[in-house]
Amino acid sequence: MRNRICKLVSALRLWTTILAFLVAGIGLAPHVLLANAPPNNPRIVNGVFTSDFPSTGALLRNGGAPATSLNASAWCSGILIGCETFLTAAHCVFDDPSPADYLVFLQHAGFFSVTSIAIHPSHPQNDATGDIAVLKLGAPVTGIAPSPLDTSAQVAFGTTATIVGFGRSGGGSSNADYGLKRVGDVTTASCGNLSNDTTSLCWNFTSPVGPPGSDANTCNGDSGGPLFVQSDCGFPVVGVTSIGLNGTCLTPDLSADASVLSHATFITAQGGSDLTNQTCGSLSHVGDTNTTANAFTGEVTSGSPQATHSFVVPNGTAELRVAFNAVDDGPSNFDVYIRRGSAPTTAVFDCAHTGSNQFGYCEFGNPTADTWFVLVNRVSGSGTYQVTATTFGTTLGAFPQDGVSCSNGVPCLAGATCNIQQCSGGIAAVDGTTCDDGSSCTQVDECQSGICRGDATPRMTCKAPPQRANLLITDRTKDAQDRITLNMVRGPATTAAEYEDPTTGSPDYHLCVYDSDSGQSLLKIDTIAPGGGTCKSGKPCWKRMGSASNPRGYNYADADLTPDGLLRMKLTAGTAGRSHIKAAGKGENLILPGPITGNNYFVHDPSVTVQVVQDDGDCWSVSFNEAQRNTSSVFSARCGTGGVPCN
Repeated sequence: MRNRICKLVSALRLWTTILAFLVAGIGLAPHVLLANAPPNNPRIVNGVFTSDFPSTGALLRNGGAPATSLNASAWCSGILIGCETFLTAAHCVFDDPSPADYLVFLQHAGFFSVTSIAIHPSHPQNDATGDIAVLKLGAPVTGIAPSPLDTSAQVAFGTTATIVGFGRSGGGSSNADYGLKRVGDVTTASCGNLSNDTTSLCWNFTSPVGPPGSDANTCNGDSGGPLFVQSDCGFPVVGVTSIGLNGTCLTPDLSADASVLSHATFITAQGGSDLTNQTCGSLSHVGDTNTTANAFTGEVTSGSPQATHSFVVPNGTAELRVAFNAVDDGPSNFDVYIRRGSAPTTAVFDCAHTGSNQFGYCEFGNPTADTWFVLVNRVSGSGTYQVTATTFGTTLGAFPQDGVSCSNGVPCLAGATCNIQQCSGGIAAVDGTTCDDGSSCTQVDECQSGICRGDATPRMTCKAPPQRANLLITDRTKDAQDRITLNMVRGPATTAAEYEDPTTGSPDYHLCVYDSDSGQSLLKIDTIAPGGGTCKSGKPCWKRMGSASNPRGYNYADADLTPDGLLRMKLTAGTAGRSHIKAAGKGENLILPGPITGNNYFVHDPSVTVQVVQDDGDCWSVSFNEAQRNTSSVFSARCGTGGVPCN
């Protein structure tokens, strides 16, 4: 994992310390970053500079000592999820949980002290599980809408997502271009052996790499930054940057974020009612019609040590904020000066930020309408900087998506509209409206009282039942001991082509178990073997049996038991009486229904039906009319070969 770069960082620490003494000797003030690098500080590579995503901020630190706006340097990234709540990675603060040692920097709001740090109890792990920390700020942020958390469902493989952070752009360890805000897109994929697909969200970074911004990766300093997935109304947060395999952050690489959905209980408990805020303060907000953000990116060097930019402050502006962040590589030190009406100098200005670090901020209440100027002045080093000048109105304006119809991921919500980048309002859709409950074990899905409900009747179009089958379900007090086993042997004639080669990424296979009560069918268990993907040790979950030209079927194995406990599935082709399907699941991810009564696991009236269903509806089925055991914790049944026939 990316914590292998610790050896590289250790070597650089010596060089950075020597450099600090040399620079101090000639009267310059460096800001040492690499000497303070977090031990597992994973990372945006092939991204583009941005001042968008205003809720994404930098977590600054001063080497384990109290941090101020004049000395704090780039450390990690994070996301504002409430007016006073900042979400980041646990490994960013685990070794030094003292709030006074950190500051949060936002391009449109400046510096904020940290008053408390809550670290997820599952950290540290060897993967992204539990890599979550919630920070409370010393004062509420104003003018920025917090990013909502998306806890509707786990993000599917193949989803386009967006990463944002203040980390470096990858490559060798000497490339220390921290402190610049970048953005890029990724495509989610299986975590393989890097992390857990239930608690994490992952993507591959492979060659050939697409254009900047379209195909990106995280790197050191991006830790704690957000993973966004675009919705109807904006960009809710689905993940928090955690770890990666390649220390250079270049191809080939596999990166993992901690899943917001998996850690939602902890996050919401720590954030409290602050997470319900859609707006912060009485000013207009970044992104609405009453706010204007002017973003400048430039470079200063020994040959061009100064750069000047200008922007217009309109009439009626309630507040002007100018923020500055630049390459935070250790030797570089830039200052920023702001002035109304004419270009500032290092001697004449209305506000300046001249600390030893690469972050600065100036704020003006009720500024005079005029042309304003920003001067960036090189003190030492060279590199890229970003200036963000934002003018705020007195009242909140409309956001671009306001009024647009949305669903917020709820299948049976009608009439909801976007409001301040969140989906709100709406009523339950009319009963009978077609929807999708997300399960292949159900067929006709319709809205009922605002809930999407699928018809749990077993499919009638499945292949003929096998000649012999058995089912065992064991539901123990400790979920880790839960088990399900299905064997359908001597089955109907089935070719390998009918299994549709799940090694290619589709179809998914569902193991569906139905009970019945007084003639009403009930879906009790739905577990999935996703098509494609990689499982333990980075190997494919699905393997072909036989050769490519003459396949005999397919075998699924997932020792990680993701996403919901299925351990293995074997699909064997053959003529009538020679095909078979076997499946088994276990552990905490396996969702079992529990006993229907105090004494019985299933009602079993008249039968328990098990079906193996493809996404496209093809299926294999068996019904058990009699149970061998039906206690409060065990259900077992058998059919065929001298006993009750299989139906």
